[in-house]
Amino acid sequence: AHTAREAVEIATQLLKEFGYFHDGRTYTFADANEAWQLAIHQGNSWVARKIQDDEVVYIPNNFMMDKVDLNDKNTWLIEPNQVERAIKDGRHDAKNPIFNWRKVVAQESVRHERWNANRNVIAWKFLTGKEYNDPEQFPYSAKIDRKLGVKDAIAFLRLHEDYIGQDQELYHSKSEGICRTTSHDSIVYNLTKDPTLTEAWKTLGRPCQSVYIPLYPLAGPAEGTAFVDPITAT
Repeated sequence: AHTAREAVEIATQLLKEFGYFHDGRTYTFADANEAWQLAIHQGNSWVARKIQDDEVVYIPNNFMMDKVDLNDKNTWLIEPNQVERAIKDGRHDAKNPIFNWRKVVAQESVRHERWNANRNVIAWKFLTGKEYNDPEQFPYSAKIDRKLGVKDAIAFLRLHEDYIGQDQELYHSKSEGICRTTSHDSIVYNLTKDPTLTEAWKTLGRPCQSVYIPLYPLAGPAEGTAFVDPITAT
């Protein structure tokens, strides 16, 4: 794809042709000018949204798109058959132009999962200064009072809850913050108009215990690692 919007079009065409096996994922497509997010539920159920200027979005391993404006074709794209199904099943009022995609595809027990809700509280308090405790009131996006940079993103990914308890289970820790025992790696991208200069700051372990290493993933390999050309390597 040449742009974020084109990437969404390619992905949704593949969904139409092949469907989707997994329970669900939210994918982010971004270029130097704009970013889109595509949320997919099992089958061919999806919704895509263009991230607005000066807006921050946080996804806590859960579906968050809850106010799909069916009349706003510039910001929202949605698989049309799922709206018809939701109306038929009684999950959406045909007179309402706002489609709560999150409630349609995710059961309440999933939306309220503690290990996702806890990091949602931490994230939005860091971003907005407000504490949201009702899982149904977590925002999907917000415009905040400051611009964020790479250092802010790194600090964000290292956030923990106030207290990390110990237990005798597999991970030996009840860490449920954004940075947790299951955070195997982490990456922050700083996109530029010249793709070859796009920065990627990456850890190879848990963010709070690791150093973020700067990389330029689209500029080619470092000289010291380019001892085999692509043809020979394959």
